[in-house]
Amino acid sequence: MKNLLREKRQRAGLAQQGLGVKAGVSVALIVGIEKWGYRPTPRIQARIAEALGCTPEGIWLEESDGVSNIAPACLQEGGVSMTS
Repeated sequence: MKNLLREKRQRAGLAQQGLGVKAGVSVALIVGIEKWGYRPTPRIQARIAEALGCTPEGIWLEESDGVSNIAPACLQEGGVSMTS
């Protein structure tokens, strides 16, 4: 399971602490997600996504056969660039 949390957070101009406060979660959780790929509960995923103006599917990506299925929510403005 891949996630785009760091990219989404940086694009939103938030530090890890700022996102934690905005989402109501600990900085340690944000670090764990970004650095270790921890996948929080759906409820926490929704809170983090809401704080970033995205959907959980726009942050946590399913992977199959080594290819990410990027959700449409990630392809909107401010999302993943397909040319980078």
